[in-house]
Amino acid sequence: MKSGFLLLAWLAAAGCSAPPAAPVTLAPVGPAAEATPAGGTGILVVYSAYIPNEFGSNTPNYRRYHSAYRILRPDGSLLLSVGNQSGPTSEEPTAVSLPPGDYRVEAMANGYGRVTFRVAIAAGRPTIVHLDGPVDPRVK
Repeated sequence: MKSGFLLLAWLAAAGCSAPPAAPVTLAPVGPAAEATPAGGTGILVVYSAYIPNEFGSNTPNYRRYHSAYRILRPDGSLLLSVGNQSGPTSEEPTAVSLPPGDYRVEAMANGYGRVTFRVAIAAGRPTIVHLDGPVDPRVK
């Protein structure tokens, strides 16, 4: 019993001093490369985790806004920082027009914190990513 208590105390102390967790890497998102028609641009819409609003949840002005995210080139360099609000009174995320190709996205996901994933953008097609939903217990 005493050794079990000591082990529990040690684990609790170790957890408090652990470095911050690295971003979670998710599987690629978007249409397959074969399905990409030539020419034009595609659209990326990321429903990132919601951020708290300065008005609070008990006022009539309360709106939920999606958190900002970053779009990176395949080499990891920054392409675009997206504020992710389509307007001052809209709860919808920003639709970003991008040339066809592969990109990386760093965003906040509900229940997981910062995640990184690859997206494929196809001409004339939207790529929509939902990170604002409930936590999936099957994802570790």
